[in-house]
Amino acid sequence: MMFFRSAFAFLLLSTPHAVEAEETCTKGITVPEGGDDYSEWPELWRLTEEFPEDPTLPHRGDDVGPEVLLRAGVGWSFLDPEGWDYPEGMEIPWEPPVNGTNDPTLQELREEGDFQYADIVNVTAYNEGFYEEHVHPGGDEVRYVIDGSGYFDIRDVNDVWVRMHARVGDLIVFPTGIEHRFAVDEDLYVQAMRLFPGAGAPDWSSVPRSEIHGNLTERNEYVNTYLCGEDPDGHAHVHSDDMASSNPGACYDTQVHQCDCAADRCSAAKCAAAGAMWTAECPDHCTECADDGEATIEAEPEEVTDMAVEENGSPDEGEEHSHSHDEEHGGIDDPTMDTTMDEDSLSAGSSLSYGMAVVAMAATAAIASI
Repeated sequence: MMFFRSAFAFLLLSTPHAVEAEETCTKGITVPEGGDDYSEWPELWRLTEEFPEDPTLPHRGDDVGPEVLLRAGVGWSFLDPEGWDYPEGMEIPWEPPVNGTNDPTLQELREEGDFQYADIVNVTAYNEGFYEEHVHPGGDEVRYVIDGSGYFDIRDVNDVWVRMHARVGDLIVFPTGIEHRFAVDEDLYVQAMRLFPGAGAPDWSSVPRSEIHGNLTERNEYVNTYLCGEDPDGHAHVHSDDMASSNPGACYDTQVHQCDCAADRCSAAKCAAAGAMWTAECPDHCTECADDGEATIEAEPEEVTDMAVEENGSPDEGEEHSHSHDEEHGGIDDPTMDTTMDEDSLSAGSSLSYGMAVVAMAATAAIASI
């Protein structure tokens, strides 16, 4: 209890003011010497390659001390979930059950940080979207691992990856604007609570690094605060030759169930700003995105509604169920989805299969990012 409180207090008190532009500026915030025992932190190490072919494997290089992430504004605490009431599946949103066995320390943290919103999500497979390097403009990211484990890759103040192996009980806080990504480990399962401050609706939007181009206020504030105002790549970090290959997809509107590449939503950044979801599940991907023009697409996007699912009957009684829910929906465990489908619905390119994918996206729009 004391360790948790002291660690969280350091996180609150160490949030720095913007760094003055001066020749002696040192990147990162000052980590107090002789303070908390950082030996309880999760394992941290350098990646052996920047873009691993299989991110669910460790790719373990040299070990790294917690001070490296503390300097970048990352906070960590341990909060044992054992003995407290949490659901086995997802719950969006989540509140401690009335008359349940609830963790008073978690409640105290929520009150101190004004975390009025919480939900619990399950991820049961590698999700390529989660592993696209990104920032969250909506606010500090707070993740609490209730079950399972996974890897957070986080950029330090020198723009080098640090991999954190987050396990049960780890509560991690990422400052707004820090670049990071997530992958489940070889066990392919994690259950995590997400906390969001304030009374309004949570903003889980994310902007890929390849789409920032120096124009994201929250990223610029992070650069000024932690990196002495020095953007590590000047503009966007482009891992591939063009937008289509670095972050393929289109903008999906969860209200009208339609994908499009309109000028005001033809990139991941513009799509997030419009309150929609950028996804590769759309059948036609945006291939260009000019500042003053419409994006080009391979074909006209089709509108899909829940009717596409309702037209499909359940398989005959006794028919073997071969649909892989985890693979089609990016490993997001969604108790609201009926995954019983016939063989026609599984055929490649069928409108029904696409309809199921889009409806699933609508149901899980709130978990566009872990």
